[in-house]
Amino acid sequence: MKHIVKYITGLFLFSAIIAACSPEEFVGADQKGLPTMEGVDFQLTVDQTVNQMTAVLPATENVYPVWIINGAEYSTLNQVNWSNKKAGTYSIELHLANRNGISQAAVKKDFTFDKTLVDWKTYNDRLSGKAWRIDHTAIGHIACGPSGTSGVDWWKAQPEEKKDWGVYDDRLTFAFANAGDDAGSYAYSPGDGGTMYVNTGCTQVFPSDKTADGKDYMAKVSAQTTDIKLESGTWKDSEGKTQDCVYLVFPNHTQFPYISNDDQWNTPRFRVEKITAKSMELVYDNGNIAWHFILTSDPDVPKGFGGYTYSSDCNLWKSMHYTNEFYYANGDGWTPNTQPIGFKDNGSGSYTVTLPEASSLQWQAQVKFLTDMTSNAATNYDFSVKLTPTQDIKGVTVKLVKNGDDNTFYFADRVDLTAGDPIVFYKDNMAGIDMDKVNLILDFGGAPAGTDVKISDVVLKEHDCDDGAGHPSDVPVVVEPYAYDTATNLWKTVDAGDPEMFFFYADANWAPYANSPGFVHAGNKYTLTYPLATAAQWQCQTAFYTNLTCKKDEVYDFGCIMNPNVDLKNVTVKLVKYGGGDNDNIFFFVKNVNLTGGEDNVIKFPAQVAPADMDRISLFFDFGGNPENTEVVIKNIVFQKTAN
Repeated sequence: MKHIVKYITGLFLFSAIIAACSPEEFVGADQKGLPTMEGVDFQLTVDQTVNQMTAVLPATENVYPVWIINGAEYSTLNQVNWSNKKAGTYSIELHLANRNGISQAAVKKDFTFDKTLVDWKTYNDRLSGKAWRIDHTAIGHIACGPSGTSGVDWWKAQPEEKKDWGVYDDRLTFAFANAGDDAGSYAYSPGDGGTMYVNTGCTQVFPSDKTADGKDYMAKVSAQTTDIKLESGTWKDSEGKTQDCVYLVFPNHTQFPYISNDDQWNTPRFRVEKITAKSMELVYDNGNIAWHFILTSDPDVPKGFGGYTYSSDCNLWKSMHYTNEFYYANGDGWTPNTQPIGFKDNGSGSYTVTLPEASSLQWQAQVKFLTDMTSNAATNYDFSVKLTPTQDIKGVTVKLVKNGDDNTFYFADRVDLTAGDPIVFYKDNMAGIDMDKVNLILDFGGAPAGTDVKISDVVLKEHDCDDGAGHPSDVPVVVEPYAYDTATNLWKTVDAGDPEMFFFYADANWAPYANSPGFVHAGNKYTLTYPLATAAQWQCQTAFYTNLTCKKDEVYDFGCIMNPNVDLKNVTVKLVKYGGGDNDNIFFFVKNVNLTGGEDNVIKFPAQVAPADMDRISLFFDFGGNPENTEVVIKNIVFQKTAN
């Protein structure tokens, strides 16, 4: 760690800096020699297109400027530039300085940015590179209400309410050629059903598919690719007040999971109510009615359920016999890899797959279990498997299929895997299929070279056979890196007290800000606020100085949840020996993580080895590079010995 210093604040700091930079022959400050501001003025211009202020002081002998911008930013250059994306009125204050110190008087001016600028890169990042779908588990995933509202007051779809209408398998994808573009491409897939859900009130949307019974209908459609544009704009709420917003604008007749009325079909312009990397809420308002849509980019894989019981007599997998088949290739040409996939049966339903070379596409790293299990159409079934990789793998395919018939299967789903994080994939209460042999196919296509995957706790069981695990609907969803409220979590003693804190908070020139960040501690939750921007790593540090201890070579798990109000890149997390100096190099880990704004980001570092005895342990978070008005909630911190 660098630039961790105790500091003095305000103009006294600049006095110290001035003394440090004075010529060698300087022997002392003369209070009578302070600069005067009489007759001093500076030029101020504002570029409203980029929200940038420029202030210029003509060069003056024997003095130099000290600028104070918005009460906190400092510079000693004759020309200073400052920008802020937010509309508002700000101040700039000029002092003059020389070898004797800083003028007591100042020239102060205000300047205004007329409008808030939108950071399209943030929207690009959050929209792109994922498949969006209607969040069928959320209340109000399709809803409507009065014009000028969020569109939820009249009717809200309950979870799974529209499962028979071909809407939940639709997928939306967005792409932008360059970061910061306000225009890109949009692709719509109607899913396996090949239909789009349409309101019965529509008269111009695939009218040949409309039914005569006065009910909503499903139009038969093909996949569509078209344009998308991001626009800043305004809307009027129900009280007539004008509100700023961002719109997603499509060409006319753009397909979407639900077409609410002819106006949406002809002029599809959606107001963005919320957008994070995993959740998006859109409103279509034609002046008469507002329709609300909740979308998610999470893979459509259930969470919160730990899987069924491997050891139960209900488990058909436990007594089955199998053989393996493998397929391994790479690249667009499907060139076979020179090394084979490694496979080891660890016993008790646990297997290790070794992927020595890279693959790039789906179906290029197939591991097949050809079993003697059977199933029948008269019985419903449950399935679960736990997958734990050593490296991240996107889009792993899990398929339970009839032997010799690739088109007869219970499911063929894809799930993202995170290094070191066990993911439980499951299906509950599946309608039975007549299969004389049931095969499990796992495809790790896209895995990087040198990846191992542990496959464990594979269960196929009759739904009505009670194995003690219950069913997903019985289990609450809990998002946490490790269980917080356990006897093994040593960090709970920190949360129970009043932890000793350290802050270092500085501008782009490493000049400490006058005020520390905001800090609120409530139980196992810490709320940090950083009103001013920083530019580089270690300029926005918050540290917990704890009384936790450890011995050399002891192994610990660390985890926490961080929820910022904005996206934050390369956030540093460091668990280190207390004391600074040489102790800064004695640490469990120094890791950088990317955080998604508005989401619970699960941070999990298992099995970290203590490099030395530590009589006290410090936990550092650094948000250097944060924008203005950043808020971060840190909660559910866990520090525990790794279980054997």
